[in-house]
Amino acid sequence: MLGKKISVGNTKASKLRESNILKKDLRKLGSISQICTKNIGLQIDNLERDRVNTIIANINSAYETDIEYITEEVWTEENLVMFKLWWKILNAKLMQKRRKEDLEEINSAVNQRCEAIQGELKHMLSSLLERSSKRIILDRIVKEDNFNTILINKENEVLEEVRIHFESQFRKRKSQEDHMSSKWKNIYSPIQEIDSEIYNDLDTNISEEEWTEALKNTKPKSAPGLSGISYPLIKKVGSLTQKVFRHLAHLCIQDGEIPLK
Repeated sequence: MLGKKISVGNTKASKLRESNILKKDLRKLGSISQICTKNIGLQIDNLERDRVNTIIANINSAYETDIEYITEEVWTEENLVMFKLWWKILNAKLMQKRRKEDLEEINSAVNQRCEAIQGELKHMLSSLLERSSKRIILDRIVKEDNFNTILINKENEVLEEVRIHFESQFRKRKSQEDHMSSKWKNIYSPIQEIDSEIYNDLDTNISEEEWTEALKNTKPKSAPGLSGISYPLIKKVGSLTQKVFRHLAHLCIQDGEIPLK
């Protein structure tokens, strides 16, 4: 997904790249070279000489270079040649450092993605699919007990009350037909329009013809499911493997479960 920023979990703030600092110093050396070009043969102001020599001292200290200080009274061709030579050397060093930093950032991003896949797969998929993250934090419950209102905020007690509530809320219903109204009896009665014979063959094994017909109706570009096995792969396997797939599909239907692996 080009141009799409994907979140893969907790990421550290990017630090200042060393190549950016070198680039700034390279610009300073380039500006000195331009000044020398425009003023060859002209007198060098003392303040200007001190400023240039300070920049040279900082560059020599930072990058272990040996740029000569300006001691002449005027700007010379030798100064210009020297500045251009050192600019090329530092520029080559800048390119090398940038390539190294880019490679380190790529490796760091790959490692973060691998860690996200292993430990925060749900978070990464939510970011890829642009799923909104909405969460309800239940850390307190108001309970009515013998006409008294009680606030429960201890974690263990809150979990216990939630468990009791859902057990009672979603328990298996015991319908009492004798006390039902005619309206509800009609709702719970079998629907006569549905032919009950359509359910007769649900438990039978999947036939080879039924399997082949189902594969023909599949889309080749559909994404694979939890198993990671795509439809084109299933279509290309041999007859023995097809038989294994049919048996596996029948077990999934029979048990009502799809294995994760």
